[in-house]
Amino acid sequence: MITAAKDVGSGAAVPFAPGAIMLGRSPEVRARLIRAAREAKVPVFMVQAENDFSVLPSRVAGAELEKAGRGRNRVHIYPPYGTTAMDGHGGFCTRGFDIWGADVLEFLAKATTASGELTRSRSDVPKHRDGRDRATQCAAYIKLPRSG
Repeated sequence: MITAAKDVGSGAAVPFAPGAIMLGRSPEVRARLIRAAREAKVPVFMVQAENDFSVLPSRVAGAELEKAGRGRNRVHIYPPYGTTAMDGHGGFCTRGFDIWGADVLEFLAKATTASGELTRSRSDVPKHRDGRDRATQCAAYIKLPRSG
C-alpha cells in the first residue's frame, strides 16, 4: 500500500491485507496506512478475506481510498478463507487465486491501456535479479498476455 503512494513507476497496486496484524495495535501503522491511501498515485485494489487477523485495513484505509479515488480504487472483503486467521491472511493471498483472481485481473485490465499493454515503457521497468522485468514476472505468474 505504501508503494502505491510513491512514484515508483507502477501502473496499479493490489495490496493484500496491508497492516492487518498491526493496524489495531499501532496508531503509527494506522496513520501511515491512511496517509498512503490518501496519497496513492495509482489505482489501488485492496483485497482481504473476512477471517484475516483484522479487516480494519479495508475499513479504515479502504474508506480513504474510496474518498480519494474518484472511482478508480476498489476494496473487497471476501468470505472467510480456511478456518484460521493465518489462512485468511497469508493463505488467501498465496493460494486463493481461484477466489480473487478474476476480480484482480479485471481491475488490472481497467488500470492499463485499452490495448491491455502496460502504461509504462518496458525499458524503464525495474529488473529482477533474474533479468526479467517485474511486469513480465507478474504476467507469467497470473498468465496475462505479455507485450513486446
